[in-house]
Amino acid sequence: MDKLDNLYLLRNTPNWLAAMTAGLSDAQWRQRPAEGQWSALEVVRHLLDIETDLYGPRVRRLARGEQSDFSGGPGFNADSLATERAYTAADPKKALADFRREREATLAALAGDVDLSRRWRSGSMEGDLGGLVARFANHDAIHIGQLARVRRTIRAY
Repeated sequence: MDKLDNLYLLRNTPNWLAAMTAGLSDAQWRQRPAEGQWSALEVVRHLLDIETDLYGPRVRRLARGEQSDFSGGPGFNADSLATERAYTAADPKKALADFRREREATLAALAGDVDLSRRWRSGSMEGDLGGLVARFANHDAIHIGQLARVRRTIRAY
């Protein structure tokens, strides 16, 4: 995918999440399709955490030229955070609204003539802003697919 494809996906993820969760009852939001798999609410909360704590801040800072070394930051264990932050107790509508707001801030940082070749590193990983945006978009795509499978499994279609 190129920059426009990645931005298209990032821009539309909030809309797709809203459409895919429209009409879910509170119980369906929280229903896990199987033991050890996330509910729709957990998927949305995870995306929110990625937006606020991992990819979002990195993309924003890098796009603005504020930071390029993300080594030494806090670790990110998705399953631990789901438990620690009580994803299943969250308000689904608030989670969607918070995700949309945070994503809009990330997209604003990417607007205009941003240098996608700006380099970053985090520990032994490194790359450029364009690659980081691609990872971010791919992460969204993975969880959009996951949410579609959750809906099918809980028979919400």
